[in-house]
Amino acid sequence: MAEDKPASDPVTRSMLDNFKWFIEKFSLPLVLAFMAWYLPYQAKQDSERAIAAANERSREENKLRLYSDLLNKREDADSAVRRDVFNKLMDRYMAQGPADVDQKLVQLELLALNFHDALNVSPLFWQLDRQITEAPPGERETQRQQPSWTRCGGCRNPDSRWPPP
Repeated sequence: MAEDKPASDPVTRSMLDNFKWFIEKFSLPLVLAFMAWYLPYQAKQDSERAIAAANERSREENKLRLYSDLLNKREDADSAVRRDVFNKLMDRYMAQGPADVDQKLVQLELLALNFHDALNVSPLFWQLDRQITEAPPGERETQRQQPSWTRCGGCRNPDSRWPPP
């Protein structure tokens, strides 16, 4: 049998007393030293995470701002092109004399096809129809013989015919 020393043995008791004394004297300073290192370290980690999250939000906001700026510029460019086309077509339509019925019809078609959502060109087609009706009979027949796609005045219904009967 192995020799077992009872807890009341003076050597074992001395070791336990030394251990207790060590714990009593050094546990508080060790814990305080650990906390003095750990708390600033954890605060730094939290701060770095917060900064990284803020940077990521900033990057996402910049991407969103850039995307919206590009969309706005695209819409502005599209609006400028449409405005220029509209102005050029209207200037040419208004500048021509009464004999330019074919060109007026083409310009009205372009207006109707490109600006159907913002412009009702029916009065202009009716006015053009009155000009054709007032034209001499031989000229009137050639002006009324347009391709079928121009007969409806750019409308979406292919069964409708322009000029009206």
